Amino acid sequence: MRYVRQCIQKILKQDLRSLQPDVEAQQRYNHRIQQALNQTVWGGSCGSWYKNEAGRIVNNWPFTASRFAWEMRKVHFDEYDAVAAEQ
Repeated sequence: MRYVRQCIQKILKQDLRSLQPDVEAQQRYNHRIQQALNQTVWGGSCGSWYKNEAGRIVNNWPFTASRFAWEMRKVHFDEYDAVAAEQ
């Protein structure tokens, strides 16, 4: 909730129309997650419902819940594209 609250506060304070992850930041994040997932049991050579037809692991988080909480403690707005509301 803290992460979402930070986003909402920025949108309201700066009167934004949208706030979304930067494409390059999203690609870096996805690459990092896929590399980590490949080091888990889901990355093995056997088939699994965790992999799609292309072999991409679709589980969304390879780390602990406490690491997720730590990484989501603060929004890195430099990794977002903000669009101002039309006046």
